[in-house]
Amino acid sequence: MNHQSSIQWSSVGTSAALLLAAACSASSDPSDPISSNDGSVTAMCYSTCTTATDCVEANAPPLFDADNFACNQGRCENLGCKTTAECTATFGSQNFVCAQVPGSSYRACYETCTTAADCVEANAPPLFDADNFACNQGRCENLGCKTTAECTATFGSQNFVCEQVSGETYRACYQTCKAAADCVAPNAPSLFDADNYACDQGRCVETGCNTTAECTSTLKVQNVVCE
Repeated sequence: MNHQSSIQWSSVGTSAALLLAAACSASSDPSDPISSNDGSVTAMCYSTCTTATDCVEANAPPLFDADNFACNQGRCENLGCKTTAECTATFGSQNFVCAQVPGSSYRACYETCTTAADCVEANAPPLFDADNFACNQGRCENLGCKTTAECTATFGSQNFVCEQVSGETYRACYQTCKAAADCVAPNAPSLFDADNYACDQGRCVETGCNTTAECTSTLKVQNVVCE
């Protein structure tokens, strides 16, 4: 599995379409520092469509316009970046390149580097400082958490632990729990309340959506479905 730091979804707005892509399409990526999804998700929210243009929000940046989507069996499918120019324009930096994800035909935006320090933003929390990155062939690679202290300091809670992702060498921050209710943030929307989690061996596991109504109410759009 690829663990390079693809940050295609990481900071491009909070519109419903991008939230949908981040929460659903990318939620199983262990480069997510809270990798609560270990494959237990049984259903996800998908944007519906008739054509690729239905997948595009008004004023979408170049990385999320019509040529970056396909309408596949009535569901929006993100195709990744097409050019480096899309990445640099969307993230407002020349330090990005559009490259193929190893082992996949999918192309994603990668931050470029000379050393691991180039991958670190100013005032980054402990989970995202230089020892959590490698510069691999000129691309930033996220190495995951090193210690539980990084997780608790970054998320401001003692209810996190740094552990190896099942079947991987990669380590991620997991929220700890005694019951599913422990996994729910205050005032969480319906897509992220207690019935969307399980507490599995003391670790929060996201189980996905239960109804389309959860998707529409949380994402504030009607053209989504839970399946």
